Amino acid sequence: MSKAWFITLFLAAFSVIAVCLVYGLYTVIFPFILLLAFFLFFRVYAFAASIQANAIPGIEQLDEPDFFLSQIYMAWLYVNDRKRWAKYAAIFSYLSGAFFGSLFGILISFSLRVNFNVSFASWLLGMSITLLTAMRMATSKRWVEAKGHETINCNHGTRLNKSKS
Repeated sequence: MSKAWFITLFLAAFSVIAVCLVYGLYTVIFPFILLLAFFLFFRVYAFAASIQANAIPGIEQLDEPDFFLSQIYMAWLYVNDRKRWAKYAAIFSYLSGAFFGSLFGILISFSLRVNFNVSFASWLLGMSITLLTAMRMATSKRWVEAKGHETINCNHGTRLNKSKS
């Protein structure tokens, strides 16, 4: 873990503790829900890209599809350029998680009758921590080192070896 990431993680944890001390334990609602939603959507995007990449034989040999007109663009990126795929997936996961996590957090805050100031501080803290996490996921060396995808079995019994690009 890099030194900058460790310092950022420490400051985020300190921020959560400080806001909890000032406003109470209700401030953990949004950071928890927003992070959970981000990781859930990131995992869904990764799983969908992996499934789609394995379902389309020869995807690694295709020319780069158009971003807006192609349904297989993310799967193509997953196979051919994991670093760029991780950036797009992190952005989409952050936006999706922010939308659905905020809605769910608002429902919980209303049901618990949490003060608006506490809810806003919690939401702001959750959004900033989730943004830091999304930036870390998008720039992780794990995606740079990941190449191609593994061998899969087709429905008709033959075995396809996916090239390591």
